[in-house]
Amino acid sequence: MGFGIYLFAIPWTLFSVCWVVLASAGIVSVEGGADPWAWTFPLFGVPFVLVGLAMMSAPFLPLWEGGKVLYAVTNERILKLRLGRTLNVKVCPASRIGQIERHERHDGTGSVRLAVSVGRYSDGDSHVEHFDLGEIADVFGAHEAIASLRPSFSASSRIATGGTRRPQAQG
Repeated sequence: MGFGIYLFAIPWTLFSVCWVVLASAGIVSVEGGADPWAWTFPLFGVPFVLVGLAMMSAPFLPLWEGGKVLYAVTNERILKLRLGRTLNVKVCPASRIGQIERHERHDGTGSVRLAVSVGRYSDGDSHVEHFDLGEIADVFGAHEAIASLRPSFSASSRIATGGTRRPQAQG
């Protein structure tokens, strides 16, 4: 969805910038000076330019946040700490951990996704709430630490994801 927003943002921002530039040029070209209230017409486009720039930057925000997220696994819970202007903390108690999905790249980095609850919408369709841990350097180690929180899950999660650690390429 982020890329779709980016594609929509390009013509949106282009149109908004053209609006402001052409409206400003029209006011400046008036001989004898324009009415001061005439500047409200180009200024009306400025919020649209700002919204367009925000939409264009949306797909790149995770790259900017990359080094500002800390994941911690304790013996009772999983924490996701995000440092921005404020500190945001998400907590997942060990008792809510369901299915564990690990997405691992060849260099050992990846992400982990935990199913934490299952519910139903008002129309009867079911949905699963997830707790996502993104971009982890040692995703296998994180998976093992999470699986060890609940002994009943550690054996089944090893079978589902391949079991043992694959040898790392030496370079």
